[in-house]
This record gives sequence, structure tokens and C-alpha cells, in this order.
Amino acid sequence: MSDGGDVPWVRDEVTGRVGTLMFSGLWRDPVTRREVSVAFIRPVGGGREWAASPEQVRVVEPVGEGR
Repeated sequence: MSDGGDVPWVRDEVTGRVGTLMFSGLWRDPVTRREVSVAFIRPVGGGREWAASPEQVRVVEPVGEGR
């Protein structure tokens, strides 16, 4: 299983969930057209991405399979 290479592992400090950071920055909501600061995180091993506040996301060391 691939861990995403150079994609950093992060922890969402609000939920405690760990995943790989897919995007962090300003994002324009297609419904409201407002720009918001957001981090999109994908669960390690795959699954549905979730959004978090970039201020609440911390980089962590990869753990588990092959580490």
C-alpha cells in the first residue's frame, strides 16, 4: 500500500483523526462563492476526505505498515 509519497501525514486536532494532507489554503465554496481557509484531509489507506480548519491541523510522523 502506498502512503502517498511526499504527502504529509497530519492530525486534525479537533477530531483526533489522522490522514494525508491533500490541500491547505484558500478555497472558494461553489455554493456561497465565499473564499474560506480550509485543509482537506484524506484518511490513511483511503476513504472519504474531510475538511478542517488549517489552524487545527498538525503534521505528524507516519506510522504503521512499512514504517
